[in-house]
Amino acid sequence: MHHLRRLFDDLDATFFKRRLKGYRVRRSDSLPRNMRGYCDLERQLIRIKPGITGDSLRRLLLHEMCHAAARYGGHGKTFLRQLERLEAAGELWAREEIEGYSRSASAGYWREQVTDVLENVAMSGDPEFSKWKESRRT
Repeated sequence: MHHLRRLFDDLDATFFKRRLKGYRVRRSDSLPRNMRGYCDLERQLIRIKPGITGDSLRRLLLHEMCHAAARYGGHGKTFLRQLERLEAAGELWAREEIEGYSRSASAGYWREQVTDVLENVAMSGDPEFSKWKESRRT
């Protein structure tokens, strides 16, 4: 079994009670430059950029799995609840992410939320957003 799949299955069993077993996980060079991972909720596919290994891979995979468990592509309340579950289970790094995404009063937060939504639409393959998607790569 491939290392990435084995890691996904282990994390799914440990933190998500195997609720994500229908998801596929693979390495992908086709993500925009500013994205290290992406959870495609519709296709039940998590894509991870090549070259990410060790603890960084584990954290990134858990982050994307939180999107899958929340059934939400952004970093709102449902996603944050998943991170809080990880923190409660001993994943202390999740606190940093929770705090980063919880700064709802800042303009950066709203810019990130809009960017998340647009990136999710762009990644869906909608031709109307192909120009925006390409502009994010430069």
